[in-house]
Amino acid sequence: HYVCWAMLFALETAMRQGEILGMRREDIKDGFVHLPMTKNGESRNVPLSKEAKRLLSLLPSNTDILLPVKAETFKRTWIKIRDAADLKHINFHDTRHEAITRMVRERKLPVEVLAKITGHKTIGILINTYYNPNAQDLVEMFNSSES
Repeated sequence: HYVCWAMLFALETAMRQGEILGMRREDIKDGFVHLPMTKNGESRNVPLSKEAKRLLSLLPSNTDILLPVKAETFKRTWIKIRDAADLKHINFHDTRHEAITRMVRERKLPVEVLAKITGHKTIGILINTYYNPNAQDLVEMFNSSES
């Protein structure tokens, strides 16, 4: 289902719901998605993981708009699926928080690279709002920096 696909894609890319729904076939480049217009009014290039590429390969190749669904329909379906899974406290934007945390935890991306990928102009917003390391993450990062 397109909502589940979008959730998985968001977890791989940290893209916003509107960015995913607005993707066009021409925006998919070799190894990245080019977002010509984002929430902050600027373009951005989002690298694609192997899993994100695999997810893109599952979509029909005969449409210009990758997910031809209206935002309101998407939202209603998301809420229905979320509620059926008894996850009423989760919203789609939470995938962005999770994806950013994973990018730091698993890929060890520096915050300035992460800001470019996610489109954050202010690193403070990125760190204080989206990146949520647990105590073990902090210990591992701290210890890995020792020589």
